[in-house]
Amino acid sequence: MELKQALKQEQKLILTHEMRQSLAILRMTLHEVETYLEDAVVDNPLLELDYSAKNNTGETEDVNCQVNVEIRNGSASDGRNEERGSNRDYLENTGKTTEEDFSEVLCEQLLSREGLDDFLRRFCIYLIYCLDEKGYLRFTLQELAAKQKTSLKIMEEALTVVQDLEPTGVGARNLEECLVLQLHKKNELDMDMKNLLHEGLDLLAKREYKKIEELLHCRRSRVMELVDAVCKLNPIPSQGYKTTNTIQYQVPEAEIKVVNAEITVELNEHFLPQLIFNKDIETLLHKSQKKDDLAYYKDRYVNAKQLMDCLENRARTIERILQLIVKIQKNFFLKKGPLVPMTMSKMAADLDVSISTVSRAVQAKTIVCDRKTIQLRDMFSAPIIQGVGSVSRNTIKDKIKVLVAMENKEHPLADEQIEKMLAQDNIKVSRRVIAKYREELGIRSSSKRKR
Repeated sequence: MELKQALKQEQKLILTHEMRQSLAILRMTLHEVETYLEDAVVDNPLLELDYSAKNNTGETEDVNCQVNVEIRNGSASDGRNEERGSNRDYLENTGKTTEEDFSEVLCEQLLSREGLDDFLRRFCIYLIYCLDEKGYLRFTLQELAAKQKTSLKIMEEALTVVQDLEPTGVGARNLEECLVLQLHKKNELDMDMKNLLHEGLDLLAKREYKKIEELLHCRRSRVMELVDAVCKLNPIPSQGYKTTNTIQYQVPEAEIKVVNAEITVELNEHFLPQLIFNKDIETLLHKSQKKDDLAYYKDRYVNAKQLMDCLENRARTIERILQLIVKIQKNFFLKKGPLVPMTMSKMAADLDVSISTVSRAVQAKTIVCDRKTIQLRDMFSAPIIQGVGSVSRNTIKDKIKVLVAMENKEHPLADEQIEKMLAQDNIKVSRRVIAKYREELGIRSSSKRKR
């Protein structure tokens, strides 16, 4: 083996600390940026947060933050599309969350309950705090009795008391028991309903009504009576109350305002506290004659300036992207028209940035327009070339969703029929593409939609 010296020239992209920090902050949501700044202030004594601007405008911003309506496929949707989600989602409703704590509401009912001795009440309260975020009891009574060193009979009595509380269905150990508790209280639990809940819940979730007829040995009209009764029930007892896992509303990055046919973009700058220099610490370190103090001051000062530059770069990048979105999707914001095909690669080229920069800037971020929250990623869609131009995937999906919503439920539209109806609007797509979009929308096939 012979050893040789050789020169080799190559190019490498090396990200500096400031570049990595800037990319990380660009990807963050406003909540994440706020947490990041709080940690940064702890690490850098030269910095402090000024919350005065945030406190002065926070109450008005919360109104927009609590709107949880998504814009999908170029139109408004409240997220309750009956065709969307898992099979069990068919049985779920949605409701507003109050400020009342779920566990406290249940405990207050126990404390005001007459004839309940303190010994059993103690175990009832224990069971309440063993419930999950939906109000279900996921532990076995044997396990809980062993932990509390009491008998299984005592735990069963305590569970009976808990399940008698409002809202009905609390303390159920599964979906079937939750629905049974509600129907029993409404005196609507006959034998057909018992059989449906015990053996046909999965069939009901899949809307396989023909199989339910065979299971219950009854006519379609009777099956639909049972289905309608079940759909009126609440499968999430804790719904409408605050729990330990209550969803935190996302803060929008900006608000799109339309006034006199003029569109403006207002960044939500008041949500974040202002990052400022701590003058006292800065003066103290600057006056120090010690070399170590001066070196530390210089390092922390550079670190602080870099962080401020990263925040400014984040705001500037997001604003540029939003301004271009508003320009391209002007018809959508002004006239509620369909979304124009728009890709991240095209936007990156127009803004002279990389695709990854655009992707980071829109990731998990929202904007508010007309008191509706829009996911930024939903504004992008690849064009589908037609004979007379191009149409976005979201527009086609929106049309499919409208056609399915208006169909005769006894004779739902097959993919071939949808293909022909779209062709009448000069939108030519294959049946396979329609099936793909239908599945992405969470819409089942015509055979499973038939009632």
